[in-house]
Amino acid sequence: MEIAEQIQNPVLPELPVTEIPAPSLSELPPQAPEPDTPQPDGESQAEAALTSEIIQLWQVHQDWQSAIKQETQEFRSVRSELGRLLHQMKALLARPGCSGKWSSWLKEHKIARSTADRLVAKHEGSLNPEPNCPTDSIIEPSEQELRSLLEKIAPKLRNSRAHASPPSE
Repeated sequence: MEIAEQIQNPVLPELPVTEIPAPSLSELPPQAPEPDTPQPDGESQAEAALTSEIIQLWQVHQDWQSAIKQETQEFRSVRSELGRLLHQMKALLARPGCSGKWSSWLKEHKIARSTADRLVAKHEGSLNPEPNCPTDSIIEPSEQELRSLLEKIAPKLRNSRAHASPPSE
């Protein structure tokens, strides 16, 4: 908070003000680029303090970001293992004739059924992954489908030939 106050209200040394008479337009020299003027001492201190705080926070940011990535990977592996174990438990309890033992077991252990079923389904999906490719083969179009397509695009082709410029000789 102090740094923000220092930036908004920097403490600058008071310098005596002397009046300089304004030159007339004819006395002004041609404009040359001004060299960088050194900053007053208060501003450079505020900048240094702000820079230091930014560098510290940036380091904390990077540390947290890598920690979050690590925790996310661990969380995913825990969910994967949990899905595997729930899958085994569901196979034991959710068979015909078990009279709803799966649901009562989840309720007893305070596990949401929707979450448990989702983890089980994800585990089952990892056991039998669906291929990421089309399952249907490519079917050749029939002659009737080709004629229908040609009838649709023929007028457009005629219009584009009519609007085309004549060939150059």
